[in-house]
Amino acid sequence: MRIQGIENVLISAINGEIWRNNDLVAFLYGDSVKNTFVLPSHDGKKLELIEVAMTIS
Repeated sequence: MRIQGIENVLISAINGEIWRNNDLVAFLYGDSVKNTFVLPSHDGKKLELIEVAMTIS
């Protein structure tokens, strides 16, 4: 099968970590439609969730 364009690509899952030096600063999970980033809040006492919607135009 030959892919003609990016509109034919489907990502079933995204899981990852973001590191700064030896410190884990965030992790993420999601799919081709929506991704969620989890990172510490500014006060360092709570976790913050950021949801990102993915669109192709």
